[in-house]
Amino acid sequence: MRQVIASSIVVLVLAVGAAASSSVQTPPAPDKQAVIEHQFAVAPNAAPPAPKNPHYVPPHDPPQPQVQLRQVSSKELQAPVSPAIFTPTSQWIDVVGGTQIAVYGGSHGRAGAIYVWITNLETGLDDPDKGLFVSRTPPGPLTLTGVSGTTVSFEGPSGEGTFDLVTHAFR
Repeated sequence: MRQVIASSIVVLVLAVGAAASSSVQTPPAPDKQAVIEHQFAVAPNAAPPAPKNPHYVPPHDPPQPQVQLRQVSSKELQAPVSPAIFTPTSQWIDVVGGTQIAVYGGSHGRAGAIYVWITNLETGLDDPDKGLFVSRTPPGPLTLTGVSGTTVSFEGPSGEGTFDLVTHAFR
């Protein structure tokens, strides 16, 4: 009895499978086939496709610095960190030898802070030296005033100061 039931199930499964596969293989209706052929048709006066050279590598064209230091409000820019952690007030972005350096002045809570974001443009990877650096000075946001070499100048409620991009030290 079990063999009869099992063989009945197998026959039923094969019949359903055959019916399903035959419906998949039916060609589209003639009007639909005409639309498909029209969509992929090459125009009669079209030029032949250009030959492809799989060994061609385009010349390296590194980006050039174009963004100048300017004062902006926190509504005009967004640092690459959550606004719950860092509120930016100003930014400076430059590209040096295939590396993009972005420095943001602002605040972390009520303390002044600087966020540094360094990216290798050739690999697309972020530098491990990036991060949020919080000042130990009195509360208030920091606003960038200039960048020279590896030194970032800023002003805050307690006056002017600098931040070293290499040592991450505030002065």
